[in-house]
Amino acid sequence: MFYLAETADLGREPMGSTRRKLLKIAGTEIAAGVEGNVLYGGAAEAGAGPVAGAKVPQGEMPKGMTFLTFRKKGEYSLGVKTDKGILDVRAASMRFRKKVPTTIDDVIRGGDRGLTALVRTALDSDKAKRLFLDESRIEFGPCVTNPEKILVLGFNYRKHAIETNTPIPT
Repeated sequence: MFYLAETADLGREPMGSTRRKLLKIAGTEIAAGVEGNVLYGGAAEAGAGPVAGAKVPQGEMPKGMTFLTFRKKGEYSLGVKTDKGILDVRAASMRFRKKVPTTIDDVIRGGDRGLTALVRTALDSDKAKRLFLDESRIEFGPCVTNPEKILVLGFNYRKHAIETNTPIPT
């Protein structure tokens, strides 16, 4: 399973040796460096996480959510992990007629834009049962579906390790 990151923890840890820590740091760096990041005016009612009921400025990143990308009918879509299951954000957006980010790329570029309010609405609604998917039955997608750049460090060859004065892996 590959979750992007828990947004409450982004940027608070030094670079770590685990894949999860690396992905958290990479997600933070991507969010900070995305070209054309537009901050939208206004605010949305928050409802998920520790700041329930607070105003969330539209350009800010959502807090207290675990995002993932999953594949449904051949397309990648944004999911939010909840106690009820994985919320299909695209389906919830259509069901409640709210325009929100429906891919992780949209979240990275534009921030919350009503996503926190949509998650709270879906969690509180009796009509949203079908919007929550069983985590064991979904096909996970990549953490970031459309990266602008991919940076790779390769120390798997002796020559690479010698060039960078890195210990040779055994």
